[in-house]
Amino acid sequence: MKHIGVIGGGIAGLGLSIDLAKRGFKATVFEKNRYPNHKVCGEYVSAEASPYLNYLGVLIKMSDCPRINQLEVSSPKGRIFKTKMKMGGIGISRYAFDDLLYKRALELKVDFVFEEVAEANETEISTKADKTFQFDRVIGSFGKRSNLDLKWNRAFAMKSKNSLNQWVGIKYHIDYDGIDDKTIALHNFDHGYCGISKVEKGRACLCYLVSSKVMKNKTIPELEAEVLKRNPHLKTIFEKSSSLYDKPLAISQISFDKKTLKQSNVSFIGDAAGLITPLCGNGMSLALRSAKMMAESISDDSLEYEVHWKKVIAPRLWWGRQIQRGFGNVRLSEVLVAICRLFPFLGKFLVSKSHGDEF
Repeated sequence: MKHIGVIGGGIAGLGLSIDLAKRGFKATVFEKNRYPNHKVCGEYVSAEASPYLNYLGVLIKMSDCPRINQLEVSSPKGRIFKTKMKMGGIGISRYAFDDLLYKRALELKVDFVFEEVAEANETEISTKADKTFQFDRVIGSFGKRSNLDLKWNRAFAMKSKNSLNQWVGIKYHIDYDGIDDKTIALHNFDHGYCGISKVEKGRACLCYLVSSKVMKNKTIPELEAEVLKRNPHLKTIFEKSSSLYDKPLAISQISFDKKTLKQSNVSFIGDAAGLITPLCGNGMSLALRSAKMMAESISDDSLEYEVHWKKVIAPRLWWGRQIQRGFGNVRLSEVLVAICRLFPFLGKFLVSKSHGDEF
């Protein structure tokens, strides 16, 4: 029985470990944090992943989560475009989703090592607790940015500052009745945008990305008061909602630059392989898709993971980067929303680029 080491226990890593266990492999997941925990995330998984979630054995446990099929996009001045989403998705928090996948992995006898990884290569993982483990193969699923990215001098982590790699993410769970269970909204502001949609138990996820240069010398409350609230929709949300967190979650140095799919003979899945912009949505479903592709390639050597990634996932990342350039830019986002209002088919076309076929 082949033994696979998985660095990182997010959606991609958990999905891969479950899939491998179902295929008769032994999997060990290395994750520095215990479950459950909150993470900065838009918390929307496209319905394209429903067949795979059913295969993994968790879809039935998501039956009480909101089913989302309506998209609203507003410009910084408050002009709004609405459209139905053909595919739609499920609203579920990372707190609940990761824990659901974790418990399913335990049912299938996946092993977990709750320690931070210090070194790794294609067959070996060493932790900061000075423990070393041997595997038939090692897969990297360690998220947006890791100490391993820096240790391996991955190109995206070494790049000078640019418009794709200097983003800060902020997330709240809020009590807010101004959005229904079927709608996800994206509200633009100067140098950023904010998403809001419902997750389980009636709460709403409010998550926004902002350029780090706008954050400079500002606290989060100052940023929200001086920048985000210029959008009238965001002003209403902040004034009529209450946070369910003592303080918001934040993550910095988010990069949407292109990434390599392998380093030191360790192949990458999920955000470690490429991060899709939230405006193109579905980072959660793409994480699962990459897990499925990797499991298939480990199970069948004739299925080349990198070839499949470049054919299926890389084009969606490219579209995300192009759309990203138009949002957060006050003048351009005003124009884009106005055009989509006049020509709804264009809006539907852009939405189609953020969703794929069922898998």
